[in-house]
Amino acid sequence: MSGANQIYNSILTSMNASMQVIARMQEQASTGQKINRASDSPSDAAMIMQLQSQQDFLETFTKNISAAQLNLQQASTSVQSVSDSLVRVKSLLTQAANGTLSQANRVSIAQEVDSLLEEALAQANGQAAGVYIFGGSQMTSPPYQVTRTNGQIVAVDYVGSDASSTVPVGMGLRKANVLVGDKVFRHDRRLAPVFSGPTGLAAGSGTSSVRGDVWLDLSHVATTYAGVTGLAAGSNSAAGDTILGPGHQVTLDADHNTLALDDGTAVSFNPGAEPNVKLTNAAGDVVYVDTTHLAAGLSGKIQVALQATGQMSIDGGKSFTPLAAFADNQAVTDSTTGRVLYVNASAVARTGAEPVQVPGTYDVFSTLVAVRDALMNTRNLSTSDQTALLSRSIKAVDEVAQNVTTGLTSVGAQLQAMDNLTKNLATLKDNSDTQIAGLRDADVAEVAVELARAQNFYQMTLSSAAKVMNISLLNYL
Repeated sequence: MSGANQIYNSILTSMNASMQVIARMQEQASTGQKINRASDSPSDAAMIMQLQSQQDFLETFTKNISAAQLNLQQASTSVQSVSDSLVRVKSLLTQAANGTLSQANRVSIAQEVDSLLEEALAQANGQAAGVYIFGGSQMTSPPYQVTRTNGQIVAVDYVGSDASSTVPVGMGLRKANVLVGDKVFRHDRRLAPVFSGPTGLAAGSGTSSVRGDVWLDLSHVATTYAGVTGLAAGSNSAAGDTILGPGHQVTLDADHNTLALDDGTAVSFNPGAEPNVKLTNAAGDVVYVDTTHLAAGLSGKIQVALQATGQMSIDGGKSFTPLAAFADNQAVTDSTTGRVLYVNASAVARTGAEPVQVPGTYDVFSTLVAVRDALMNTRNLSTSDQTALLSRSIKAVDEVAQNVTTGLTSVGAQLQAMDNLTKNLATLKDNSDTQIAGLRDADVAEVAVELARAQNFYQMTLSSAAKVMNISLLNYL
């Protein structure tokens, strides 16, 4: 019995093994896969899982690139629009600065510039798929804040983030999906301020923080007269004197009762009777002199040194900085922005509005505001001064236009890089698909041969089992 049982068990084991092979081959034939569960080939299954995990990363990277491309393509369109507007503004400025247009014509040009300013602001605050594309990592609110007076833009401030937002686009690789508007629309290569007016002020040695175009307004406070001649500031002096600093003098000719300011024409006066003798020098500077207390016994020509103090403002008169020491590095602060302009007042000569340009700091919006206001002549400049201002403004427009063009080129380069990344990721996915298929997919012809072999072996086992199990003692008699 033990021998029969052993034979029976051996046959049964062989049949079960054959049935398992047949079942596995049939499953591979029906699914087309030789690995349907980890137990089919643990090492190959582990490799397949690793490759599938890699594909998940590749899919995430591809989606991130697609979203970033959408944002950057919209950004490229917006930057191109601003660039086109700046080209138009430069063309208009060139016309306006040639001195042939009337002020009415310039006002018409200013209105077009104002429209271009509004369009540039709309582009800079643009969105793509609900994201502000020029706000850096701050993507949920407009990156530019506007201040208006009577409905007209007077200031535009960047309130977005200075840090760029990035997304993973590869293993250990991140790319920006939005831009920092302040880097695209503002130049940040600060140079020394340039003083273009007649006041005698110059750039101080400190590093100023003001940007773009600044108007430095200088006004007179008091004039004092050295010596004991009795000459003093006239009653109109505080409001009417236009001199500043220690560099002026009045020449008193006591023998002929005349007064002269610097190199100006001598003016006659009646000693003791005139409280406001108006004197003008060759540069047009004015002082009012009180002669009512002229000292007795004077003779000949006497040089009387003057010193005129004043005050400075770079925020349109909202705040003032005293001008009394005439230092070579004096700070003037804008009370609105907190930015500082350092001035050298050692050679200051007169009051007035000093136009100051800070190359390397211009931004699109303040430049367009300044151009519009210059065309409107909001400071009531003479025609020649207005024309000179418009000519200088062309350089400012060139500066921001160049910076915007650089930004446009950068966006184009980023889009090209993302196109290349997309192709590379597609190639990696194809390679991964091929590897997975090689590990997982069954060879249909090979499966058919193996299935047939397993079925034949099973039939042979059944046949052998039938013959063995039918043997009895009668077969041996």
